[in-house]
Amino acid sequence: MLDNLPLEKLVRDLPAPVMIIEPSGKILFANTALCNLFEYSKQELISMEICDLAATKDEGEIYKSILRLSIQLNESHGRFLARNKTRQGNFLETDWEWTSLIGDYNTFLVLYVKDITERKHMENEYINKVKMLEVEIENRKKIERALNLAHTELAEKVIALEAQRKINEKMLLELEEKNEMLERLAMEDSLTGILNRRSFTYYLTTELIRAQHFKQTLSLLILDLDHFKSINDSLGHLAGDKVLIKVAQSIQESIGCSSFLCRYGGEEFAIIAPGYYQKTTQILANKILNDLAYKPMDINNKQINITASIGASSIKPYEWEAPLEAISEYMIKAADQSLYKAKAAGRNQAVVYKHNLMPVKYLASKAKN
Repeated sequence: MLDNLPLEKLVRDLPAPVMIIEPSGKILFANTALCNLFEYSKQELISMEICDLAATKDEGEIYKSILRLSIQLNESHGRFLARNKTRQGNFLETDWEWTSLIGDYNTFLVLYVKDITERKHMENEYINKVKMLEVEIENRKKIERALNLAHTELAEKVIALEAQRKINEKMLLELEEKNEMLERLAMEDSLTGILNRRSFTYYLTTELIRAQHFKQTLSLLILDLDHFKSINDSLGHLAGDKVLIKVAQSIQESIGCSSFLCRYGGEEFAIIAPGYYQKTTQILANKILNDLAYKPMDINNKQINITASIGASSIKPYEWEAPLEAISEYMIKAADQSLYKAKAAGRNQAVVYKHNLMPVKYLASKAKN
């Protein structure tokens, strides 16, 4: 039947791959270009169906379904993209255009096939390159953001470090020698929550260094509760512990946050007061005693009046050319002597040590002893 169609002579030697098939998909005609494309002879192709040229069986069934549906809808032409496989097993990306050809007795489909394998390869390659470029751009943006953030943080740190360098330079040299001796464990008193004896030693040394560096005065106050043993004996040690807690709270409120409150031992407390000297130290000590004496404490539903005695020592550390240990020892001994005088004078009072010797003379007399 196909031999009687003049179309066969027209398309046999066309450079474009062309085939003619029945609506069922059976190949009736294939020109030379189509045979070359799929690497089959004409005789081989005529014995095949269009689905046999598909890359997979499932894809072949899809192509047949597309053509069958188009015929049922009376479409005169159409187009679809496909994946095919040659006789040698090579895969092709193809673009199919078809037109219906109505004969005297039957309807045929003329299909023109365009090999777009190279174009699809280039498209995929382009898409992959675009994706890689997008990833590269995003990675560079992340790196740039990280670098900008690091640069900003570094600049801020450099400014802060430069501002502190000169101030810290001398302090660091002295503190480094003390760091090995000062353990930073157990810095708080477990009962009262304030600094403990270990912290007292650390902060007294630190504040002496600071006072020497900034040419400031420094005071040390040692407070001892009056008749505390009678509280333990009459109310019990648990009540005594409550008294110590409340005393610590009262002293802390009196001195504020500029001074350091430490539990020196038992019912003794020490206050390291930077910037205070003899007169201001006396005022501070009186305030602490008044706040304790005139505010009764509620202990186990009993109102208890608490009094204390304070001994204080005030010096100008920057006038002392002596080891820190010697200066600390002097301040503690002077405060202890003042505390003894306060107790001997009737308690509930504060005595600030009056220096009879200049620092250099004190150290000279100490060396002779």
